[in-house]
Amino acid sequence: MPSPRYWREVPHRFRLEAARCTSCKKVSFPARSICPSCRRDDFETIVLSRKGKVVTSTVVHIAPNDFLMEAPYAVAVVETP
Repeated sequence: MPSPRYWREVPHRFRLEAARCTSCKKVSFPARSICPSCRRDDFETIVLSRKGKVVTSTVVHIAPNDFLMEAPYAVAVVETP
């Protein structure tokens, strides 16, 4: 049975929600509490594009302890427009 934390992260994981700084407009994914560019803490939530380019990917067969039940699983780095 999935934990409550898993369900709280569903929008972040499946809708690709990111944070955009309202001051400098830098987009951070995953969302941060402080902007790495201007050090402000005022963000708005945005939904990233569903289209993108896979930069690199891999399949994890030997997972860390917290993800043993999920293995094998794919991981990718994706650039979005």
